[in-house]
Amino acid sequence: MSYKLLFNLINHKNRRKTAILCINGASSATSLATEEGRFKLVYNGNSSAVTYDLITREYKGLQFDLYTSLQNTEQDYCGTRKSGIIFNVKKLHVFKEEYDQMADVLIDQLSNDEAFQELAEFFEGKVPKMIQDDNVYKYFYKFAGTSVWLKDYGVHLMVSRVLYSKFGLKWDAHMSLLYAQVYNEHWELLHNVELKLPNSDTILQFPRFMPIPLYHNLYGGWFGPEDARLFLVKNKNGHEEPVVVFNAQHEQVIVADQGEPARCHNYRAMFMAWLFQFQKGKKIAECNPDKKYDNITYNKIRELKIDGSGKPKDIEKNWTPFTDPSERNPYDTHIYFIYEFHNLKVLKCELAHLVSDTLSNCAVVFETPSYTIGPIRGGTELLPLSTIRKTKKSIWIGFVRTHLNKWGCEKEMYLPHFFLLSRQGSNFKVTYMSSSLAFDVPIRSEHQKIRLCDSEDLNIIIPNGISNWEYHKESGTDYMTLTLSTGDSNNILLHLKDIGKMIDELYTGEWNENVKDIKMNKCVLDSDLDFCKTYGDEMTRLGLTEAQRLENE
Repeated sequence: MSYKLLFNLINHKNRRKTAILCINGASSATSLATEEGRFKLVYNGNSSAVTYDLITREYKGLQFDLYTSLQNTEQDYCGTRKSGIIFNVKKLHVFKEEYDQMADVLIDQLSNDEAFQELAEFFEGKVPKMIQDDNVYKYFYKFAGTSVWLKDYGVHLMVSRVLYSKFGLKWDAHMSLLYAQVYNEHWELLHNVELKLPNSDTILQFPRFMPIPLYHNLYGGWFGPEDARLFLVKNKNGHEEPVVVFNAQHEQVIVADQGEPARCHNYRAMFMAWLFQFQKGKKIAECNPDKKYDNITYNKIRELKIDGSGKPKDIEKNWTPFTDPSERNPYDTHIYFIYEFHNLKVLKCELAHLVSDTLSNCAVVFETPSYTIGPIRGGTELLPLSTIRKTKKSIWIGFVRTHLNKWGCEKEMYLPHFFLLSRQGSNFKVTYMSSSLAFDVPIRSEHQKIRLCDSEDLNIIIPNGISNWEYHKESGTDYMTLTLSTGDSNNILLHLKDIGKMIDELYTGEWNENVKDIKMNKCVLDSDLDFCKTYGDEMTRLGLTEAQRLENE
């Protein structure tokens, strides 16, 4: 089935009066009937995101070690790692952000979108002056982009976190919003694009801020969605549908202590939002919301709540989503989450057939006893090996991050790692995890210092999402696109190939469920600490620590 794309007749950047549809690396102008200043285009192009450039450009080998939890030995556990594993990596691409256009979109939605009019007082009418003074970037911070390939439309949909601070201080933020943009197969930004939703008369214009119902007040901060992860599920109509998982501040009436009356309680919860589905009202976000919100349209969302968990924790975050295609009948009815990596814990949450208009109920389906949250945290969503080939193996791949405190010459550091998750019946296991993967990305601190160690700062490389993983039959190669951010400040694209071939060379058969993952995790963390020490020593040798800079002033 084809879906209509409506492209604005006038290109936003260069004012060309043409509508260009790129298919298979070639540009072809399509002039069908015009409708109110727009060409109406019907997409019948290639559903593949693998372009000529991806196939023919040079890739560089990135070497790393791979640790496994499949061995059962007490002697030199870390020494049995697989060394010299290679990722083939294409030169990274850093997105050039168009902050003025983003600010124009926000101004329009604050005035004309009912779901955003309630937020106007946060911005105090100052955004037009920021555009005039060319300093939007001093108050808005765009990063943590996560994307999916919409094959029915032939475009990439990217959702980024946009942080706003009226003081111009990223670490003293007031509001976080989700900004959605559309790119063609070459990752060229498309302006003023409208996507018609399948089985619906609804048309969504991009770029746009997503109308997520959220709790807020003028006297606090850090409101709105954080750590968003975008992924695709198959819905009951047979279409791939974008869903985003995030955490956000939240208010609900609960019984906090046994015997006490119910009261309004504020906490940071995990949510799931359907970007192509909608709801009326925002009772999910606030205690006793004003009735004026009842007829306002927002994205459909649900709070993710663990069955039998009692009083909500003050903070929930870093859940890693995945689906199991073998359970589709014929669509996804549930979504899984890795809740904890260090001692593996897996949840299964309602996706379809929801029994509550505010909650998605989650059951713990696998758990290793644990009393602490380890330094291995969620990163990207997981994609099954069946994404690129037919297989009976229940294997997923993804990227996590480690969070290290007080290492070398730095206060904290976040580093990405590749890993494999396997399933046998009702048991799950992280079977492989890599040493840290810097991907030759310049390490950037939270305060925007590049390769400068500071005992009061954070160095951050975070994997945000797997945009696409696809097997290209003609070249016999699988291609993957990964999004990352450094220093909570930008969006970076990284292209990899032959991940599937690498997995084929690993043992992924049956495993002993009595062998725990924790030894493998310790090997991974030890390798991180070695990296951190080497990095800190090198920065000191080069005179690039913050302490050395201050001494020389």
